Amino acid sequence: MTTHQWMMIDGALNPGALGSLYADNAAIEAIGVLHGTPHKAIAQSGPILARFEDDDPLAVHWRNNAPPARHAWAFDCDLGLYALAAFWYRRLLPTGPMGQTLWLRYADARVMERGQRHHAMPRGFWQGITGVRLAADQPAWSPLPQEPRPAGAARDGNPVPEPFALDARQMAALAAGEVSA
Repeated sequence: MTTHQWMMIDGALNPGALGSLYADNAAIEAIGVLHGTPHKAIAQSGPILARFEDDDPLAVHWRNNAPPARHAWAFDCDLGLYALAAFWYRRLLPTGPMGQTLWLRYADARVMERGQRHHAMPRGFWQGITGVRLAADQPAWSPLPQEPRPAGAARDGNPVPEPFALDARQMAALAAGEVSA
């Protein structure tokens, strides 16, 4: 399979992002992660995936931290558009320490940076991702250690993680503001 470069965009931070990605031919292809889910009514505000190349208009917006790529981040993956949307949807609603359903704002690069800095991402979160850039001027890094494929991995090789859970420490680390490790 061919590995593509994808951008994760927070639609709430970039109002109208999905429409502008199509109208301006800024990306090769794009989709709201919530499209086709029970949350489809807010798909434009939710996480948005966009496939791009370094010379695309989207990359220029990202380098300038300007809409539709304000606080976006990029990653490399060999999944196609719809499989990738399902991949990220499975990561959107982890369970909290008291069994509550949480909304993980992983489309915001600032949240992801805190998660990485404080080692707060759930086990298996990066499964299937080969490179990450949380800022346009950052070289791609591998979200190591690469974890073994979960026992429930699909036959086609796409990762099928167990439901994600966050403990109190992880929740605090992902929240705005500094936390102690």
